[in-house]
Amino acid sequence: MATRPPPRQPLPRLAAAALLVLAGCTSYPAPPTQPNPPAPDGGSPPGTVEKPHVRILFIGNSLTSTNDLPAAVQALASAHVQGWAGVSVEAVAPGGKLLSGHLLDLQDAGTSLHALLGSSARWDFVVLQEQSQIPGLEPTDRWRTESAAAAASLAATAREAGATPVLYMTWGFWSGDPTLPALYPDFPTMAERLDQGYLDMARAIQPPPLVAPVGRGFRAAYDDTPGALEPGSLFRRLYADDRHPTPLGTYLASAVIVGTLSGEPVAGVSYTPAGVSPAEAAVLQRWAGDVVFAGRYADAGSP
Repeated sequence: MATRPPPRQPLPRLAAAALLVLAGCTSYPAPPTQPNPPAPDGGSPPGTVEKPHVRILFIGNSLTSTNDLPAAVQALASAHVQGWAGVSVEAVAPGGKLLSGHLLDLQDAGTSLHALLGSSARWDFVVLQEQSQIPGLEPTDRWRTESAAAAASLAATAREAGATPVLYMTWGFWSGDPTLPALYPDFPTMAERLDQGYLDMARAIQPPPLVAPVGRGFRAAYDDTPGALEPGSLFRRLYADDRHPTPLGTYLASAVIVGTLSGEPVAGVSYTPAGVSPAEAAVLQRWAGDVVFAGRYADAGSP
């Protein structure tokens, strides 16, 4: 049965050439979750290691812009990551934007994304976040096929800009998706489908991008929180509505992303943003460490 997420904007078909990137993609190595740290610039005295200043570009929609996730990543990394001299972030994340729409913008010289990524700008990481339902649709669904093709094209452009592409795995809606009840009847089912969808997307990109398993952090919160669906539970307090994060949810996402990009576990960090207590931060840091470094929810052949 064909399925369609409720569109927030028209979804034009990509050119046939873009879809060819998926042809014959059936088996790939597992996408990694941790990169080597960015190479420092030359010119350091012998015997010293110059720490790099890391530049990160976020491309997504409201799951990136809510609570300013890029700024949260910058603040957490600046407070914690020992291997980086500093962090700069930029973002293109209008509400409801699909990766296929971002790809069209990249090809338009008048857009901010073209200015940031389609020019001579250099980046260390480019983080790609898709609309909240699409990666978990059936593999043959047109929306998912076009999404995967757009991700592959954007990842290729990121590499041309010197960056490691990163897929930002998002999470299930706390009670599932009533608009697609057969696919997403509840949180666990939706979370698992999105997880697999992002891994499939990553395996169809060569060389494989990083995957920041933020959705797995939300799965850990669900599984470890007694009465997870009850109002007031820590799991429910990750959500501002059925899908968008509170500052707690954004802190969990930032901890997963910082750990994935830096290779340094986010644990014992004294910095906490407004809306997150030290006790809550410690639990969120533990869940981030579980999914990035301890392999929680990672099946054979997946990160």
